[in-house]
Amino acid sequence: MKFVIAILALAFAPSIVAAQNSSGNTGDVASHCVDIQIEQSQYDDTEYFNIMNTCNGDIFVIYCGDVVGSNNVCGGGNNSVYYTHSKVLRSGTSSEAAIRGNGMFVWGACTGRISFGNDGHFEDYPDGSYRCLPR
Repeated sequence: MKFVIAILALAFAPSIVAAQNSSGNTGDVASHCVDIQIEQSQYDDTEYFNIMNTCNGDIFVIYCGDVVGSNNVCGGGNNSVYYTHSKVLRSGTSSEAAIRGNGMFVWGACTGRISFGNDGHFEDYPDGSYRCLPR
């Protein structure tokens, strides 16, 4: 089974430490909070990426790739340069992303919550790097 998981080490936190606000978006990278388990479908070549938040606070995961049911590919989504999807995960919860077999899956994570699309919670760049922003 071939697959690509890219954890973008190019992500960087702002040099200014921001005070935590009600949404918890401190501008901190949260990739250390993410545990991904991959399961192969019994019926086709779909791979299910179970994304779990292992930290004590809310995080949001931004991702793109060969997502089942989406024609979007890495390179832009709702107010985003590169990432096309996002999920908010509360502490200890998980969510699934279905990826076409042998497909690409690129992700990043930030502390706090996000709404639909990118509404100023992160900046992303054409090379897939990203920066979490305090809100």
